[in-house]
Amino acid sequence: MNTPLSSYYWYITLVAFPGTEVFDTAGQYGIEISPSESILPYYTKPAYPTSSVPYYANSSVHRQARTAAQTILRALAGDSTPGSSSQGIALAIIKAGAHPHLDRFFRWLARYLAVGGKVIILGSGETDHDDFMRMLKLNYSSGLPTKDCYYLGSNEAVNADIIYKPSFNRVFRAGSQFPVVRLNKYLAYIENNTDLNAGNRTIIALEEKTDVNVLSAMAYFLNEDSENTTDNAVPWFDAVFLDGCRWNAVTCPALNLKRVVINQDGEVCPCISGQPLGTCNDEMDKLRERAHETYQKLIHQRGCANCPADSRCAKCLFPHPMSVSDYCEIQRVHPNIAGIVLRAKLANTFTVANDMS
Repeated sequence: MNTPLSSYYWYITLVAFPGTEVFDTAGQYGIEISPSESILPYYTKPAYPTSSVPYYANSSVHRQARTAAQTILRALAGDSTPGSSSQGIALAIIKAGAHPHLDRFFRWLARYLAVGGKVIILGSGETDHDDFMRMLKLNYSSGLPTKDCYYLGSNEAVNADIIYKPSFNRVFRAGSQFPVVRLNKYLAYIENNTDLNAGNRTIIALEEKTDVNVLSAMAYFLNEDSENTTDNAVPWFDAVFLDGCRWNAVTCPALNLKRVVINQDGEVCPCISGQPLGTCNDEMDKLRERAHETYQKLIHQRGCANCPADSRCAKCLFPHPMSVSDYCEIQRVHPNIAGIVLRAKLANTFTVANDMS
C-alpha cells in the first residue's frame, strides 16, 4: 500500500561553484553559467524551465508559494505580518515603477525593517532579469534583515485596472497573478474571465465614489435581508479589498506604522491610498509622531467621541476616494460593511492555503 508523504523538500535551483565537476562540464548538459550580480559569484541557468515542473501539495515549494501569496494579499488588504512584537516595520511595499533604483529605499529600510520583515516591490512590465538581479544584490549589500523580498511586475489589462505578476520567483506557479479590479467592474471581470486559475488572486479597489456607493448598497441589502447574511452574503467575493483595513473594528494601523508604502519619490505613506507622512530622509519616530498628530486632529474634527460608530470604526486617516464626511456617514449607517470586507479577506486567504496543490 502506498502511503502519501506528509511533506517533502524539493530544491530546484542548481548552484555551480568553481572547482566542481558540474562547473567544468556544464555546457555538456545545456547548463549556462555566467557571473552573478547577487551574493553568489555565479548564476546558473538550468537546461530546462524549472518553473514548469509540477509540484505537489505537501512540497516545500507549495508551502513557500502559499506563504508568499498570503503575505502579498495581507499587505494589499492593509495588514502587516501577524505576530510581530518588534517596533520595526513588519511589511514594506515599494511602488518602484520601471527600472527602479532602490538603493535609497533599501538603505532606509535596513535601519527600520524588523528581522524577518517582508518587502514587496511593485514594478512594471518593463522590468527585466537584470533589474531583478540588481535588486537581489542590493538586498544583500544593503543589509536588509530578511530574505523575503517579492517582486511583482505589472501590466494593464482590459477588464482590470492593473495586474501584478510575480517576476523571476520560482515559488509561484506559472500564471499566478494579482489583478486589481474596481468594485463596480468586479462582476464584469468575473464574467469575462471564466478561465481564472487557482493562482489568480483578485484585489478589489475602491477608486471612485461609484465603488463606495456599490459597497454601501450591498451593506444596506444585507441589513434589510438578514436571511442572506449567514450562508450567501458574499458568495462571489473571491478577493480581498485594497486597504480594507479602513473597515476594521481596530483603530487605523497607520498609528504604529508596522506597514509602510514607499512611492517612487521616496515618500513614506501608511497605505496604498494614503498621503505621505514624510520621506526616506526622516526618522521612524518622526513619521509615527506625524501619524498620531494627524489622528488627534481628525478625531477632534470628526467628533468621534460622540459618534455611535466610535467603538467599531477604524477612524481611517486617509479614506480616499471618500471624503472624511462621507467616510463617517458610511460608518454610521452601514455597520455591515466591515463584515463584508473581513469575510472576503478571510475567505480568500483561507482559500490560498487549500487550493495551491
